[in-house]
Amino acid sequence: MASFRSVLVVCITSLVVFFFTMDFIKEHFRYEFLVKGDVCIAFDHKELSIKVVGPTGCATVHINKTEEQKMREQIEDRGK
Repeated sequence: MASFRSVLVVCITSLVVFFFTMDFIKEHFRYEFLVKGDVCIAFDHKELSIKVVGPTGCATVHINKTEEQKMREQIEDRGK
């Protein structure tokens, strides 16, 4: 029984370390570049958006709206 407990503890510890490692990577490696070249397309993990950067500027396409973005849009709509 002692070996089963030790294996269980090692598995749980590994899962916890893996979870925090993936969270760290997600926070500190913000962009995942999908296409590089004259026009660069990158996935922004922090804002959940696609960013297209070209020679004339940058465009952002949001995939999911955060609560903050929804609140900003509501405030902007009330101001119109």
